[in-house]
This record gives sequence, C-alpha cells and structure tokens, in this order.
Amino acid sequence: SDGDVVFVLKVNAATGELELAQYSAVQHNDSSDHDEAEDSSEFLNTGVGFVTATVTDGDGDSAHASVDLRDVMAFEDDGPTIDANLEHQVELRVDETVRGVDDEEGAPVWATGLGVVLGYASAAGGDLFAAADMGSDGGDADPAYSLTSADGEPLEDGAVSGLIETATGDSVILDVISATEVHGGNSDGDVVFVLKVNAATGELELAQYSAVQHNDSSDHDEPGLSSEILDAGVVFVTATVTDGD
Repeated sequence: SDGDVVFVLKVNAATGELELAQYSAVQHNDSSDHDEAEDSSEFLNTGVGFVTATVTDGDGDSAHASVDLRDVMAFEDDGPTIDANLEHQVELRVDETVRGVDDEEGAPVWATGLGVVLGYASAAGGDLFAAADMGSDGGDADPAYSLTSADGEPLEDGAVSGLIETATGDSVILDVISATEVHGGNSDGDVVFVLKVNAATGELELAQYSAVQHNDSSDHDEPGLSSEILDAGVVFVTATVTDGD
C-alpha cells in the first residue's frame, strides 16, 4: 500500500525469457508445512497475469496465444529452523540419598507443596538447542518450550516411563498435566516424580518423591552411568519458533 516493491516480473520481447526478482517476503499459510515449497508455494491468483506470444505474417495478420502465470510463477517460503545442540552439557540429575530430614531446602514451593521431596534438580533446557534461524519472514527467535513425544506430538497419559517404584514394584507411568508439566506415578496415582519445563526460558525442573529401583548388582549405590533413566523416546523437550507469516 506504500508503493514499496515486493517483486518484479519481466519478459524479453524477443526471446520470451522470463525474469522474476523478489524484494520482500510474502505470507505462506500452510500450517502443516513450516517451509512451504513446491505445491505449498504461494502463487498469483488465476487470471491475473499472462505471458502472450504474438506472431504476424507477411500481410499483417496476427495470431497470439497466452499462458496464465498462475501455473508458472511460484514464491517458495524461507521457513524458520531450529536444531538440537549436539554438544550440550545439560544434565537433570537427582540423588535419592536423604541428607538430614529431606532434600527440601533447595526445592521451590511448587515442589514441596506436592509432598516430601526426595531429590530436586534444575537445568538450562534452552541450552539443548542451537540459535534459531527465522528466515526471510523474520519473527521472534525466542522459542516456546514444551514436553512432548517424538516429533513434537503431544504426550499421552499412561505412557510407560521405564522406571519402577521401589516401594510398590509398580511401573511408573506418565500423567500429563499440561504441555509443560508431567507427573510419573504408581498404580494408585501417587506421584513418584514431577518434570516441568518453563515455556519461556526452557528451564527444566525435576522433583522426586519416591525411590525407584536400581538394578546394577555390581554397584550398591548406582550414580553416574548406573543411574536409572527414562526409556528412550518417552519424553522430549521441544523448542518451537514461529516466523512472521
């Protein structure tokens, strides 16, 4: 509306060569594709622009044919990207060892409000990811963080964590509270652990309320590589960025 040039289209009158130069990003609104290309590209509306070839014979008669540029011109997206930081040093590790009455001194109010905290830890989950590239459409490069299953799909209640509660022998299953909070509990619904992520900063927090089984018979106090961990593919931290279109 200000007269700023978004694109320029030219045709060579003698050869028919077409040239297209783009100067400003256009909106791409396929919500299922973050980087729209091929059939998800943006096109001119049908009937807006044509390339017309005209021939004229020796006595001045002419004929022409036209092709709609709707089928020729395409504006592909430059969608945002964000990748995992494969060199991260992030660890979220709790120790079941009770020192004194409990380990509540370092735990936040939300954690102590759910019961006696056996172990608490936090970590900078944002460091799990490299800086986002927002592409030509721009936008806020600060990600929104969530807890998901694979490929950013929502977590589902009842997923098996891979942990076993010591007191009951129950498999610890997931209870999804929200996109940023998941509880692991036993068959009676008692909370064994809580995992949270801050949607804005990516900070991860883990609070443990009940001991889980550790089955390395060669180590009576399994730390480090002998610690118990969630099964692979159960819970992911997902960072999402949204560009200008």
